[in-house]
Amino acid sequence: MKKPLTSRIAGLAVLYCLIFCILVLLQFSNQGSFSLTAGSMTIRGKFLQNPEERIIRNNTIFELYDNDSIHEITDGVKIYYGGLEFNLSEERGKGLTLYGIEENISVNPEYLILTNNIARFILPDGTTLVFNSFNTPRQQDSRGAELRIHAEFAEDISEITIPVIPRRSSLIRDSG
Repeated sequence: MKKPLTSRIAGLAVLYCLIFCILVLLQFSNQGSFSLTAGSMTIRGKFLQNPEERIIRNNTIFELYDNDSIHEITDGVKIYYGGLEFNLSEERGKGLTLYGIEENISVNPEYLILTNNIARFILPDGTTLVFNSFNTPRQQDSRGAELRIHAEFAEDISEITIPVIPRRSSLIRDSG
């Protein structure tokens, strides 16, 4: 016996709506995830969902910025720039490592301060990593966009290791 055409159409419509709802749930289930841009950089990570869990340290750097540019983050961050991926996370042997006077520790950034083309990452011990993306004037330099990374060390930190993964051909040079 043949089913009426309207019941088949209604069944397909319900099936399509069900599949659409499942896809929407899968797409937006990562609460707190973010993807921000600063200059030519893309920064991906997770916002801290319960800000009351972390105690804000008395750090003078927070006084220089408005509250809208300061973001509490968790579980590490990835920065993509010009074919390079920087992994700022606490992965043993593959993550962001601080070398101190007494010990070496792997850490996740606690705060992200985003202004124009600059991303500042505040680490748990007070060390700050600064990623600055800018375009050089074409008349003076033919390289175009550049990324400068520098660190403001805490007293007991002597070195930082930032894992870099090349995703495509990129020019890397040391500016001193």
